[in-house]
Amino acid sequence: MGKSMTSSSLVFLLLSAFVLSSVPGTVSAWRQPLTIKYYVHDNVIPGPNATSVQVASASGNDTTGPVPLFGDVAVFASPMRTGKSPSSKLIGSKGGQLVSLKVPFHFWLTFTAEFNTLQYKGTYSGQGQFDGNSPTHEVAVVGGTGDFRGAKSLNFFLYL
Repeated sequence: MGKSMTSSSLVFLLLSAFVLSSVPGTVSAWRQPLTIKYYVHDNVIPGPNATSVQVASASGNDTTGPVPLFGDVAVFASPMRTGKSPSSKLIGSKGGQLVSLKVPFHFWLTFTAEFNTLQYKGTYSGQGQFDGNSPTHEVAVVGGTGDFRGAKSLNFFLYL
């Protein structure tokens, strides 16, 4: 999920901080704001370990250039870990899609983060537009299940 949805020689780490505000009327146990910090290990290198791939191109061809075209679509299914290291504790997964917008490196993102730990069980989903040239961005959290039932908040991202 870096500056290109195409082949790359980098494995991108994405630090996400999820801030959950209490939502009146939910059965969730959260009564105060919650911050969860985790690392998404996104591998855009083609091959058996890829976690992000382009699935559609506006040009009808696989885009191999450095700039995604308007309408290009990529999907991702990446592990979420407690740290930067690939051997850090696995706490869940984050999957979704990126759609390239008209402005270069601007994307529409939809995702679901799934937690399966002793502390948190459930999912939360988000969506929004972001500038891929910026090292940080935020998207809206629009709902959740399990421990995150009724979640409405923000998901902050930082590329490492």
